[in-house]
Amino acid sequence: MLENAEKVEDQTAEQPEENSIPEGKTFTQDEVNNIVKERLAREKSKFEELETKEKELAIKELRFEAKTVFVGKGFPDEAMELLDYTSKETLDTSIEKLEKAFGAYSKVQTPSKQFAPVNPSISTRAGMGTIDDAFAPPQYR
Repeated sequence: MLENAEKVEDQTAEQPEENSIPEGKTFTQDEVNNIVKERLAREKSKFEELETKEKELAIKELRFEAKTVFVGKGFPDEAMELLDYTSKETLDTSIEKLEKAFGAYSKVQTPSKQFAPVNPSISTRAGMGTIDDAFAPPQYR
């Protein structure tokens, strides 16, 4: 029993007091302010980086959406550079403006003009010849 009492006393002597201040470096108020400023700057840069990536992703999504609209409407890919990708609303407005402009343009170009033969003299000759006539050298036409 005496041995148990000695073990308990040894254990309590090894444990530090709960209210004691641990020994170590103490910081001045200026040092604490600098540490906090550095941590805030790091967090702010992380937040700004995340915000930038989010904007880039939103623009990529809008470009993809515009590409699907352009393919469906038959617009040239080069016209995608004319669009405003700052938001969904501005993109829709830009697409509407292009639809009006290209709509007028596509009414001017009829499909018959778009697919006109390369050498109209062959197709307009009286008594259309054979396919061999169409591919014959120019001196034989």
